[in-house]
Amino acid sequence: MIETTNHNPLGAYVGSMTGGMTYTQTAVVRERLTRTGPDAILYAFTVEDPATFARPWRAEMPWRPATGPIYEYACHEGNYSLTNILGGARVEEAAAKN
Repeated sequence: MIETTNHNPLGAYVGSMTGGMTYTQTAVVRERLTRTGPDAILYAFTVEDPATFARPWRAEMPWRPATGPIYEYACHEGNYSLTNILGGARVEEAAAKN
């Protein structure tokens, strides 16, 4: 069981790119990872925040092994530069062909 408390009320969690939903500092998120088979894990979480929700809510989803390579993805401000980095590489590739 993973229990997370002391959330930052200034941060948006769900749908954060569009303003999203925030939790108050009294919110508690409980996550549970349960092995359900030799190659399966059930990920479940419960959110309790009486200041935001009328009652706790829960969601779960099965996790299975990836069938191919796994690439790290981190969402941060640096992602905006990726377009420029790749664009510059295409210019260098085109120049090398000439």
